[in-house]
Amino acid sequence: MSHALLLDGLERAGPGDAAALTDRVRSAEYDPVGACWLPPEAWAASYVPLERRRDLLPEEDLTRAFRAAIALWRAHGGDYGYRLIVARPG
Repeated sequence: MSHALLLDGLERAGPGDAAALTDRVRSAEYDPVGACWLPPEAWAASYVPLERRRDLLPEEDLTRAFRAAIALWRAHGGDYGYRLIVARPG
């Protein structure tokens, strides 16, 4: 059985956004199995350890991208969210 894990960003403006994202998954010929908004703790669990080790990482494009993403999260993390959708091919 083949499963796909889709992670897509969408502003938390209201319930219609979740429905619109689910429609996008269906239009890609996947059947949603479950979904949830990632809580703030998920961001912290990912970004805080990276932030602690940032000076140990080589100065490369990926490292700079992580630093920029962490800075954006620190400044505006309450303004956006990610919806996690688990789906399987339709």
